[in-house]
Amino acid sequence: IGRAVPKSLLASCDEGGKIVLWDAQNRFQKMQVIDSSNGKGACCSISVWNDLLIGGYETGHVQIFSLATRKIQIQIAAHARWIHSIDVAAETGLLLTSSEDSFVRVWNLPRSGSNQIQLMYQDCVTDVQLVGAKFSDTQGQMFALTGYDLIDIIQYKQK
Repeated sequence: IGRAVPKSLLASCDEGGKIVLWDAQNRFQKMQVIDSSNGKGACCSISVWNDLLIGGYETGHVQIFSLATRKIQIQIAAHARWIHSIDVAAETGLLLTSSEDSFVRVWNLPRSGSNQIQLMYQDCVTDVQLVGAKFSDTQGQMFALTGYDLIDIIQYKQK
């Protein structure tokens, strides 16, 4: 049984691996708690895109849930260490992940009815513990990232 996904949906996550869905338009009414840990530990980054809820975990895993069913659709071993940031390019469905393992990766999220996810790009930022990454546009053509104790912002642009 599917559920309508409100436009005002807000998601939060915690060190126990729980994801909480909130209706931000209704005084932040708690809609549901999803125990997403499945042995993956802390959920430390989260994003919502279309009907997908995407969580990044301390184990380096990414889990993708259907918001309609609240069930896990895809799980990938995306990184070797904590995933500290997740972002989605709204127009294209590209998923950006960065991790303590010094890798930044761009994935192609599945379209409706598919469970296929594809690694599109990756880069290792040598000797940098990555802590933040964000697309600079809605198409996923550009992104920026930074690392722990790094004074610079590193920018990437697709050729």
